[in-house]
Amino acid sequence: MFPFGAGGDRPCCAEQVAGRVARIDEGVRFKRYKDESWITGPLKRSGEIDFGTGKQMMWCRAMRGVWLFLLVGVCLVLVLPLVFLAREYAIRYRISRRTPLEDDPFFETFYSAVGVPADIPRRLRPIYARFFALDPLKIRPADRPPDIEDADTSELVTAIEREFGVSFGDADLEHIDGSFDSIVQYLASQRGTERHCS
Repeated sequence: MFPFGAGGDRPCCAEQVAGRVARIDEGVRFKRYKDESWITGPLKRSGEIDFGTGKQMMWCRAMRGVWLFLLVGVCLVLVLPLVFLAREYAIRYRISRRTPLEDDPFFETFYSAVGVPADIPRRLRPIYARFFALDPLKIRPADRPPDIEDADTSELVTAIEREFGVSFGDADLEHIDGSFDSIVQYLASQRGTERHCS
């Protein structure tokens, strides 16, 4: 007569439904994991939520760690190349905004006071610029493209050796950091050594 009221067989509200289910299952569920130390507080007392065994929980946590590790790895693989590309683009953009300097003003500005022969920076600039795809008139002594560490510089070394008639040994290459100025200084020192020996 009162199917959803207090007088019927069915409870009148959701709380009573939950209470009845909890009482029915309490004996089975609470007995199942009452000794599990990882269940505490009201969950252990009521037994209303079944989390599974401790091994299952440990497996779930391990899988969560694996997924997190994979997610971080994918982010690094995707983001790091973009960071390096942005850095290279910023350097190239800064170089492209410079005022061009012809050979004579370039030498007078940067090398006339340090005893470097005038022909070395003049002959080196086109080779260096061609290898790194830069404008030779916008190169400055401190320029060191960021991709030089990953680039195969054997072609650059060969072109410089052919142009200046020198030979780079392994010990010599350790003193060259890839910047334009380090190559100029090395070539100037080699020129000075040759004159000293003759």
